[in-house]
Amino acid sequence: MKEIGQILKSEREKKSLSYEQVYEEIKIQKKYLVAIEEGDESAFVARVYYMSFMKAYAKYLGLDFEEIYKDYEIRKIKNEELKKAAQKNTQDSHKNSVFRRYIEQIKEKKALILCIIIVILLILVVYLYTNSNRTIIVQEDEVIETYDSQSSPKTPTPPQSLPQTVTIPKVETVSESLARSTAAASLPQASKPVAPAQQLPDNIRKDIDIDAVAASRNAEKQILNITVNNADQVWISVEADGKKIYSDGVTLSRGQSLSWEASNSFRVIIGYARGVKVTFNGIEVDVLKNAKQDVSVINLRKS
Repeated sequence: MKEIGQILKSEREKKSLSYEQVYEEIKIQKKYLVAIEEGDESAFVARVYYMSFMKAYAKYLGLDFEEIYKDYEIRKIKNEELKKAAQKNTQDSHKNSVFRRYIEQIKEKKALILCIIIVILLILVVYLYTNSNRTIIVQEDEVIETYDSQSSPKTPTPPQSLPQTVTIPKVETVSESLARSTAAASLPQASKPVAPAQQLPDNIRKDIDIDAVAASRNAEKQILNITVNNADQVWISVEADGKKIYSDGVTLSRGQSLSWEASNSFRVIIGYARGVKVTFNGIEVDVLKNAKQDVSVINLRKS
């Protein structure tokens, strides 16, 4: 709302009006005028109170508050859409950068696996080539038989034992080497940590209500009457049987009086409790009890 406040401030300065002059005309205190111009809604007890004062201020300056507020809402929506688009572009850019890093990691792993496979193949080729030129030689001794005319023939000398068969170690196949190197190169993915759930701050404002019970127990209709006594203007919001009578409340002038009817109950918010008189079914209600900054919230129900 700060943009609307700046528009009102610029118009006031353009007309060379002081806060005191504005107060004399519409009876809005200086602290509330400053809060409206600075967009400080926290200075008001209720939002409807803030909106009502701002509307009265704009009307006094000769400005169309509804048109100004409509333009403000349109700019607000556009700004939110631009922010969402910027956030989406940032997220998409982050996702793309993560995806590119992931692809680069995969390429690096593939390159490493390919190098390992090439080295294994070279070792295998060298090993096979070396073993293909190895010759196993088995030498047999000649058996020579000699005879002597005077003696029996000699027993032939048995041949020397043949050399034992050479055992060639088992060579690892290419598919086995690939499986082993792939298993060694694969790395487990780390699990992402789970972010702790955020807790909302406990800063909800609670109104102080005043319960007033009518003496008439058998009345079919509940009648609420509010009269402005010693104030120039008083803002009032009324709910009858849980339904709002005015969407943004109503402003009453000095001496003005309004009455409403309900079946069971009323809920009333009064901007300046000291300036009004409230009766419920003909009984006067103490609206100053437990009021905050002259603002009173009262609940009136059938006894």
